[in-house]
Amino acid sequence: MVSRSRDGEWAARVLKHLGYKSFRGSPGKGGATALRRIIAEIKRGPGGGFVADGSKGPPLVAQKGILLLARYTEAPLVPVSVAADPCWRFHSWDRTLLAKPFSRVVLAFGPPLWVPRNMSAEQMDRKRLELENTLNDLTRKAEEAL
Repeated sequence: MVSRSRDGEWAARVLKHLGYKSFRGSPGKGGATALRRIIAEIKRGPGGGFVADGSKGPPLVAQKGILLLARYTEAPLVPVSVAADPCWRFHSWDRTLLAKPFSRVVLAFGPPLWVPRNMSAEQMDRKRLELENTLNDLTRKAEEAL
């Protein structure tokens, strides 16, 4: 899901150029419709990539939207983080990383996380914290590996 903002337009164009499909929306503007479209698309096949800290952050804090997506699609979340050296850091709220040409890049993958449909709100929050902690650990490990 990509924000309907001007920055989101730039991101959506880059994704399309790279061959990816994006859905425009955010929690306050078209997010529910975009979420329904994403769920249908994932159920058709092969999955997708998402940023766990949402469109507004705070950075490094997983939001519940990605867990709802996993719950309704019955697809696992596979945590992935990346580190690169050298890289550029955007002056955005999340300090997005862009690897410079010929950078060393490390990808770190965590074990799949399943989100059963019948989870309580308390269980969902524990799962959200598990995802957040896993992603932050993966980031640290990827950076150390550089």
